[in-house]
Amino acid sequence: MEFQELGGQMAPAISVSLVSVSVIICAYTMARWNDLVVAIEAVRRQAVPQRWPLQLRDPLQLILIVDHCDELLRAASDRLPGVEVVPNSHAPGLSGARNTGISAALGDVVLFLDDDARPEDEWLAQHLAAFGDPLVIGSAGYVRPAWDDGGPPNWWPEEFNWVVGCSYAAPGEPAADVRNPIGANMAFRRDVMIEIGGFSEALVRVGEKALGCEETELAIRASRHRAGTRIVSAPLAVCLHRVPASRASWTYFWRRCWSEGRSKARVARSVGVAGATSTERHYVLGPLRRGMFNALSRGNYGRAAAIVGGTIVAAAGFAQESTIVLRHATTRTSHEASAGRE
Repeated sequence: MEFQELGGQMAPAISVSLVSVSVIICAYTMARWNDLVVAIEAVRRQAVPQRWPLQLRDPLQLILIVDHCDELLRAASDRLPGVEVVPNSHAPGLSGARNTGISAALGDVVLFLDDDARPEDEWLAQHLAAFGDPLVIGSAGYVRPAWDDGGPPNWWPEEFNWVVGCSYAAPGEPAADVRNPIGANMAFRRDVMIEIGGFSEALVRVGEKALGCEETELAIRASRHRAGTRIVSAPLAVCLHRVPASRASWTYFWRRCWSEGRSKARVARSVGVAGATSTERHYVLGPLRRGMFNALSRGNYGRAAAIVGGTIVAAAGFAQESTIVLRHATTRTSHEASAGRE
């Protein structure tokens, strides 16, 4: 079998397939206008090398979904030529905005990028490389933090980079199976997303409100919907995700850990506890355990405290939300039983 080089990797030489691609960026505020412009320009510079097994059949479709912000909608419509600017036709929130984007997308593959994330040069090509395998329905790119202050505070544990929407571990092997794509940098086959009804709008993230995990929930449903398919890592599909100084604080850290626990409980309600927490169990026993001991061995007690405290706070958020969900379910069942006896 002949082999060809793909971005520094060797892969079997296969016949070229043609695909169409849509890139969806969701935005909700003028405060990120400069970041948005940088993101769009970086997407426009993307190219797919001729040696790649997948080539673009049509020009890249770039869609901006504006989430209920009239000022941003007007500015984007007037000042971003070549971008399809579409208002969110669903309820406010990231899930509804993404679902609006899926409805507007024409591509076989849909890439999602945050409005404050900048893709590196081979971002598009590396995502497409994953879809050369027909069993791959999604790819998870690598998200590197771009701290406004030049770096995180000394106590910040890299294992908690998910708090600021970034990858919490070193890049994994290409095509390794993953469960948790990060919403700032991920791709899915459009037909799969349509078949499963898109993102759950019960897991709604509005503006700076931190509830979410809609990407995890969608990935689990998509994998179950098409048995035998995979969502894989694309570690060379890199984007830089801006982290404002306001997020490098203890207050933001605790709030996001709490919200993550609550969000995972809501995911568990949708897909079951085992599916919602399988990765987290490995994460606690592996990366977090190693990170805590490394911090202690180096005398960084603030980082060790953040790892232990963040884990406890997330677990407490999960427990509280699970109790609320169970109470509501019990109350609803009781009411339904009473109505049946009448």
